Amino acid sequence: MVSEPFKDYLSDAETGEFLVDELLLRLPERLGMQRVLDSGMFVELGCGTGDVVGEVKSRYPHVAAVGVDIRSEYMKEAKRRHPSATFVNADLRSLPFADCSIPYLFSWRIYQYDNENCAPDILAEAFRVLRPDGIYLLGCEFFDEDRLAAFHRQIGSAGFEVAVRRGWDYAVLVKSAYHRCQ
Repeated sequence: MVSEPFKDYLSDAETGEFLVDELLLRLPERLGMQRVLDSGMFVELGCGTGDVVGEVKSRYPHVAAVGVDIRSEYMKEAKRRHPSATFVNADLRSLPFADCSIPYLFSWRIYQYDNENCAPDILAEAFRVLRPDGIYLLGCEFFDEDRLAAFHRQIGSAGFEVAVRRGWDYAVLVKSAYHRCQ
């Protein structure tokens, strides 16, 4: 039997469509980063049941759309719902990708639920796998100024710069100019 919170999460497919429309597709175009969408690979960290990954794959069939989540029950449901996409059951602190290999990383609301203080490790791992010319679009909602400030310090400590920020809603991260892949 599926738990009640899981049912609520599954019923929110419109969120996936909004994120794809507004953030994943239009924002890179506005930033002159369409090349990221055309690069052939998109990875969502903490993809849940895969609605965003599935939407990217349906709109960009040539893109290798990959979702990563630690919860096996979500991965099973994601594979059932979006069979043309790829889903990987893995810890976000130890991603199964080579250094500097991913052009486009995305995550939505994984950091504000970070009760185990994993954000520094996840950010470091995202930095490790992101290509030097890639972007990491993350969405988060911190309604506490202190938590938001601490998170921004963690972003900087991981080696990222914030290229675009809209309040507490989302940020586009890029690798700092002095941090390059070996």
